[in-house]
Amino acid sequence: MKKMVLALLAAGALTATAAHAQTGITFGPKASLNVAGLTGASNTSSRAGLAVGGFAEFRLGSIIGIQPELMFSMQGARAKEVVGHAGLRLGYLNIPVLAKFYVFRSLSIDLGPQVGFMLNSKVHHSDSGETEKISGTHSTDLSIAVGVSYTFFKRLMVSARYNIGTTKVFTEGNNKNGVFQLGAAWRFGIGR
Repeated sequence: MKKMVLALLAAGALTATAAHAQTGITFGPKASLNVAGLTGASNTSSRAGLAVGGFAEFRLGSIIGIQPELMFSMQGARAKEVVGHAGLRLGYLNIPVLAKFYVFRSLSIDLGPQVGFMLNSKVHHSDSGETEKISGTHSTDLSIAVGVSYTFFKRLMVSARYNIGTTKVFTEGNNKNGVFQLGAAWRFGIGR
């Protein structure tokens, strides 16, 4: 809980600084392909999903920007059962706040905290076709996001990112989220 509060305070301070010292704002819709898994889990494999939502970027000059996002993210993993597979389906509302460091005009290295709020947790059994709710999950998730972004023609932003989970998904065990994302966004601008 302390980590989450500190991350939110840091995100708020960065956003306030960006709003005060901005040289331009871009915003728009964003979608990503997720390849999600759970660290520390045996007999599991990654699960594909989507993340959809929006972003805003506050430029603090030519080399630094702050990018908060609001994304619904499909996460989880696949596990082997005696017969068939089980798909662990975790749905999060994720709020990353990234510091963007521009190496070149259109290429940035992105780094920052992400707070996730679990919206649903289910398991789907492939042999029976049944889906059931899971209990014993934590309602919040804290990750560190690391990635790169490149903007084509000043509008189309593509990004690759890995979210490193730092908090446990379940009340028992030591499983954490690990999500690779390959995404695209369309930028609308103000004051650029």
